[in-house]
Amino acid sequence: AIAGSEAVFAAGGPRVPVATGRVDADRGDPLLLKEPVGTCREATVPGGGRDCRGQADSTMPNAGLDSDGLRNFFHRLDFSDEEIVALMG
Repeated sequence: AIAGSEAVFAAGGPRVPVATGRVDADRGDPLLLKEPVGTCREATVPGGGRDCRGQADSTMPNAGLDSDGLRNFFHRLDFSDEEIVALMG
């Protein structure tokens, strides 16, 4: 919409007002979930520790999530496995 408005103006036409921004929300989502989804497991690599790639804890999917983590993240949003595969490409 903004590009169209600017194109009309650049071509000598009138300035066309364009409303921007969201009107359906007055604040953003919190970054962290109230309750993480999924579990951490003991790491199977030298040095031990915990492997939490299967646990989703934020409102945006983390690039470090493994397949279990992605499933946990999107299942909480009622996505089916087929929809997750289509989304991930």
